[in-house]
Amino acid sequence: MAPHGCLTCRRHSLTEAGSLDPEPALDAGYGTGTRHRPMTAVGPDLHLVAHLAAKTAAATLLEHAGHPDQRLPGEHALIGLRRQPGWAAPFDLGRTAELRWLPATPPRPGCPTCEAP
Repeated sequence: MAPHGCLTCRRHSLTEAGSLDPEPALDAGYGTGTRHRPMTAVGPDLHLVAHLAAKTAAATLLEHAGHPDQRLPGEHALIGLRRQPGWAAPFDLGRTAELRWLPATPPRPGCPTCEAP
């Protein structure tokens, strides 16, 4: 088994903990495709996410190369692109551009992505 669960394992764990499922319409089951669903975003949102993704990639490579000062504070990051008052934790970010790191979720038994074939 993998040391950390996949995105589907993470989503199920959030739902079981009383949080919300951030993308319920995306769970079409393994092997069943869906049509493309267009999304909208403003340029600065895309830049913010892209910069965080680039920093995450660089920090991960540097950490593996022996630079422990580049270790990220968690496995999953949430970015507050638009404040949503009243949302369940961990999605209860209070400010635009707020960043929250979360630990990994263990794999769920029977997960076809996490378990070896």
